Amino acid sequence: DGTESKGQVIDLVLPIVVLIICAICGMAYVGGFFEGVSFSEAIGYNPTAGLSLGAFAGLVTAFVLYIPRGLMTPKEFIKCIVDGIGSIVPPMLILILSWSLGGVCRQLIGTGVFISGFVSTSNLPMALLPVLIFVIAALMSFSMGTSWGTFGMLILIVTMICETDVAAALLLPALGATLAGSVYG
Repeated sequence: DGTESKGQVIDLVLPIVVLIICAICGMAYVGGFFEGVSFSEAIGYNPTAGLSLGAFAGLVTAFVLYIPRGLMTPKEFIKCIVDGIGSIVPPMLILILSWSLGGVCRQLIGTGVFISGFVSTSNLPMALLPVLIFVIAALMSFSMGTSWGTFGMLILIVTMICETDVAAALLLPALGATLAGSVYG
């Protein structure tokens, strides 16, 4: 179309790097890492607040890179933010609904406890557990039409299955099978 972009690679990379660094530091700060709390506890305390800080820092970085150099007008910048928020709403709704369904299955129905009890008392060879999880995840993902919903439901159940002494060593392969099967389906 004859238009040339004045953008450079740094215009893409720097905001993403700032986002990642500031999100991790933000989660650590909000969780109290700098007051003596362990890093893993601090990161898990309130990740939403830390991720929000990181997203804001990434946006400010992009603004400083784009606006003064004339790559975008402020109006275009705001429009891109609004369009980005609009494009993330459907995946967020899927995640929220799958977390809700996962919570119902875990806390109200006890699906994870039931399935983990069934697996630990069955004569199923534990080496077949990741294969079985892969097939179940693929079928669920295909039938539901969403890998994200399958993630939300199965990851909780798989971690509860792998809490037993018999299947504890299979946690990583089982989670990998869950993710791979969900995407495959």
